[in-house]
Amino acid sequence: NLVAYRTRSLASCAVAHALTNLLLGLWIMQTRQWGFW
Repeated sequence: NLVAYRTRSLASCAVAHALTNLLLGLWIMQTRQWGFW
């Protein structure tokens, strides 16, 4: 994982993962592509 390699921080990885999930969830709701859920 690039975040883990660059920051050496588990918290940074968790934040990056949460942000990615949030953005994916918003995109899914916007486009109604429920298969990605």
